[in-house]
Amino acid sequence: EVRLMNDSDLIRETQREEALIAALREYQDALVQSEPASRILNFREWMLQPLTAAAAVVVLIVSVPMLGLQQFAVREAAVESLLIASTHYVEGLRSAVQSQAINADFPVLLNVDAGPGSSGKSYTLQLQDTVSGAVLYEAENQVTGAEGYLALILRDPLQGDFEIVLTDESGVSESKHYPITFQ
Repeated sequence: EVRLMNDSDLIRETQREEALIAALREYQDALVQSEPASRILNFREWMLQPLTAAAAVVVLIVSVPMLGLQQFAVREAAVESLLIASTHYVEGLRSAVQSQAINADFPVLLNVDAGPGSSGKSYTLQLQDTVSGAVLYEAENQVTGAEGYLALILRDPLQGDFEIVLTDESGVSESKHYPITFQ
């Protein structure tokens, strides 16, 4: 301290250092006080932030078409998926019986025999009411499976006498007629 009192340059330098330290403390206190307190935003304030609003718009633009596709897919799956209650094979009869009797729960899957050697051939399939002659169902370009059968799904219940007619689209063979009776 004696040296500090005798040396004026040392006194000035010490005063400057103390002033600098005091100024730094004041500046640090001012920064702490001027810094806004962080708080959690409520939902409305959060949604008003620019990046949040932009992200919400992007999510909306991307998700709306997906919802439509999902509804379309569900609708398509409902059309394509059908619970079959019974399955029957419709083939040529070798007896004196006039008609093949089918006592079925509907919807019913009828496997119609196209005959030997018909695998992969194309046919026109018709279901006709034998009493009125009205065609209830007709499908062209129906290709037989490896076993030589065509599949016909009847959703609505039928009762009475009907005839299934298979016509070879190549014209090589004659039409096949299968009389059936739904009971």
